[in-house]
Amino acid sequence: MVQCYYTTYQILLLSSLVALFLIFPDIVWTPYEMRDMPADRRPFHILFSVLRYVYFTLLVYQLIKVNLEKWSTTSFLKRLLHSAMVVVIAYILYGIICYSLYRRIRHFGSLVLFRFFIVAILSALIGHIYLLYTLQRGKEKEIELLKVERMLRYAKTLEQITSSLNPKLFYRANKQFIITRESVVDVVVGADSRLQVNLNIAVPEIIFVSKNRAADFKEWLIRCM
Repeated sequence: MVQCYYTTYQILLLSSLVALFLIFPDIVWTPYEMRDMPADRRPFHILFSVLRYVYFTLLVYQLIKVNLEKWSTTSFLKRLLHSAMVVVIAYILYGIICYSLYRRIRHFGSLVLFRFFIVAILSALIGHIYLLYTLQRGKEKEIELLKVERMLRYAKTLEQITSSLNPKLFYRANKQFIITRESVVDVVVGADSRLQVNLNIAVPEIIFVSKNRAADFKEWLIRCM
């Protein structure tokens, strides 16, 4: 099972912030544009600004998702070229929409094209950094698993094994179990404030983390994200 270090909400939040950054000059300029604009055109202009923000948000979201989940190349240049191809198509589509609505190309100039390529560079960079991070985590996990196999041959107690493991990857849940972050599916708070840890593998009994260690376990989960 491949561990995912992000959520859809986090990508959507990042996309909305990037889109806001991209159209910020337009937001600042909007009051000056509307000052000399006929009153009947102002609602349309505001609606267009909202649609432009949504368009950029969705573009950034989809491109980041593709970079994270579909493109596995370790070459940043290839990733950037793929992203650039996508934004060129998105730019042309954006221009068609703008021209059909405004009958002019003011919203389809070189500055707008520059913003689209900022999206390509940023998305490719996020995907590349994330891939390098996951590869590094994978190597660390392989090393730790080899250490576990070696420790199982010589160690007699869980304390001896735990002391030799990377605390970022492994956690001593209780007296019987050491777990990895990748194996945790969810955590349920019990009536007695203990934490029931559900894993993606079969275990002989339910794993509980005591009330006294619950806060420490939650912090470990957050650190391992």
